[in-house]
Amino acid sequence: MSVITIDGTLGSGGPELGHLLSEKLHIDYVDRLVLSEIAKEMQSTVGALVSHETRISTVSDKLIKRIETILKKSPFVGLGSDPYFGPGTETLLLQTYPDIEKNLVTSATELNEREFIKTSNEVINRLAEAGNIVIIGRGSSAILNHRTDTLRICVTGSRSDRITRLLGTGLNQTDAKELINTTDAAQERYFLHAFNCGPLDPHLYHLIVNTSEMPLDDTADLIYGVYNGLNL
Repeated sequence: MSVITIDGTLGSGGPELGHLLSEKLHIDYVDRLVLSEIAKEMQSTVGALVSHETRISTVSDKLIKRIETILKKSPFVGLGSDPYFGPGTETLLLQTYPDIEKNLVTSATELNEREFIKTSNEVINRLAEAGNIVIIGRGSSAILNHRTDTLRICVTGSRSDRITRLLGTGLNQTDAKELINTTDAAQERYFLHAFNCGPLDPHLYHLIVNTSEMPLDDTADLIYGVYNGLNL
């Protein structure tokens, strides 16, 4: 019934690492795109997914049913895009850190961010209760910091390597640099507001891995060993 969370900086290989661990450990994988797509199927249409983020593998029917059950219990399912209550659950779950910040600037209140924090906390805690899953991002390591059955991982890397990884998704150099700058700043502010710490705070994690110094395959092997050693 164990859980692995992977947070960290954009372009450091978190999603790729998550998929490697999911395959090695034969457990489910979920990120914001998976959550949003399932929520979208449940209620309404979400805008086109960001072009530099794509699904790497299919999602099992079992995981879909599990997430659907969790989302049905969310207080935000069914709100749709009400002008007062803000975006529906599928939109909240899709948002990147810059998206949240942009909405705050344009909305005059912090309601959207409060909804995001509450929805993320609720969904991630319920996913963890079901267990046997790798959860990517969403501040999941901070949210589940109290759980003894959760292995919390942070990945980061050099700026140049992070840019190179984003270039592999189709972005050009200028856009990759801008995306990293924007996301890093927004993520820092979000973590401070939601968790009173930074996204690279060592107290949140069992391991912080520099993927510029350690290839993802080796990182997955390292985490696999730690996972088994902790008997989660």
